[in-house]
Amino acid sequence: MSHRVGVIIKFIGVLIALAFGAVLVTPQLRELAQSKIRKNERIILAVTNATLDESGKIYQIIKVKTTDGLYIEVFSANVLIASAKLPDKKDGYFTYNGQATNLAVDDINNDSFKEILATSFDDNMVAHLNVYRLVKDQKTLEAIELN
Repeated sequence: MSHRVGVIIKFIGVLIALAFGAVLVTPQLRELAQSKIRKNERIILAVTNATLDESGKIYQIIKVKTTDGLYIEVFSANVLIASAKLPDKKDGYFTYNGQATNLAVDDINNDSFKEILATSFDDNMVAHLNVYRLVKDQKTLEAIELN
């Protein structure tokens, strides 16, 4: 009987090692395991201040990573007024005006209003430039399609 118990314990040990190995080498399983272990964290990835509308008011724009994904948040006087979840979960950098950044603000479509530019990577590590504009009356961020 003790030989059987020893074989069963070894077998269970091999199964546990295989399960941990699968979690370590599979990004989706690793992220799922980490999200179950970690509490809902907020990691601030970038902060910038800029005017986004005709009022001339300075807004604080923050790029945040949580266990749910990446977000762009816009604050006025320390009050959250708009937020948008980026379509991808991995943060990315790009070169803008000669500087490496993961968050920028500029009028890229020449409509006299500044847009928020935030990069991200999908699961296949394909980079995406996410562009949003503040719709102040609705207190939302609207995604802008680039032509």
